[in-house]
Amino acid sequence: MACILFANTGLLGEPGMPCGAVFLATAVAAIAGSAIMGFYATLPVALAPGLGLNACFAFALVLAQGYTWQQAPAAVFCLKFALA
Repeated sequence: MACILFANTGLLGEPGMPCGAVFLATAVAAIAGSAIMGFYATLPVALAPGLGLNACFAFALVLAQGYTWQQAPAAVFCLKFALA
């Protein structure tokens, strides 16, 4: 579980996202997901953000397509609802 904190920070820091904010957001998401899974679903499973979509975001959209890291989430959001 601790590995994802540093891996995600390094991965999303590559396109220019602030590393401190990425570290904090990853930690909060892991804590919230694990707490919800434990308290509401009563399953002893820890959850953390995955690296697959983060790598797609960082490398395919930002570094390869030339979007800024602020524009890329908006592009993902619009594409998600355009295909739904």
